[in-house]
Amino acid sequence: MDYNQRISVAIVALEKADKLIDLVASIVPQLSETDEVLIVVDPRVQGIPSDMTLEVAWEIAQQLPLVRVIVNERMGRNAGYELAIKACEGDVVFLAEPGDLWKPDKVETVMNTLAASGTALVLHDAQLYTPKLGEGSYALLYAVFGAMDSGKETDLTAQQIHDSFVGSCMAFKVALRQFFLPFPQGVILYDQWMGLVAEKYGGVALINRPLISKTVGDGTDTLSSMLVINERHGEQRKLLKALKKRQKELDALLQG
Repeated sequence: MDYNQRISVAIVALEKADKLIDLVASIVPQLSETDEVLIVVDPRVQGIPSDMTLEVAWEIAQQLPLVRVIVNERMGRNAGYELAIKACEGDVVFLAEPGDLWKPDKVETVMNTLAASGTALVLHDAQLYTPKLGEGSYALLYAVFGAMDSGKETDLTAQQIHDSFVGSCMAFKVALRQFFLPFPQGVILYDQWMGLVAEKYGGVALINRPLISKTVGDGTDTLSSMLVINERHGEQRKLLKALKKRQKELDALLQG
């Protein structure tokens, strides 16, 4: 589909070879041949068993010309997303991780919302699947974090919005990265940092329905680290301090 904007999809794949192929297969049919998919993978570490994620990523890239593989020498999820976002060449960046599956209308819905809202970032809901709970475990992200009440966006509080900034439920205009990169030292929840910056420097639009299904609770997803409320709110206080510091730095840069 032609949106007159090039799309970049940034995937950080950490030991999830078995889920990477399915993720890419759900993404690529929604892209044009001028778009790109970046897969960031940690390097092999000598003496540590590998699940073949790097090899699978290279194989996907050989089969699909729009896929690029980047090895993250710094290692880790935050460093991986920072590297991927820096390398994106598109006008709009989508984030994803293995364990996600995109709904067939995700790209169309997000791109239309970005255009209609005029905001810098779009956030949407997700359908969550917890393997140990089986097929009956599908809940919605907004319901888990209490970020929606009766499906009315007007009922969102600032705290609830912050709770819902999950990377693979976000897409943003690439111009926004100048404000949130580099990620502040010590920040764990890179996606909530990006969301807070977007609120300050361009606005956020919410889509009140799931555009991905997301596996959680298997020990490898980013969302599991957000489920302890006290830890999550402590991290958010740290993010707000980092935002104030970044604002001062940007203001000084603009004035200089």
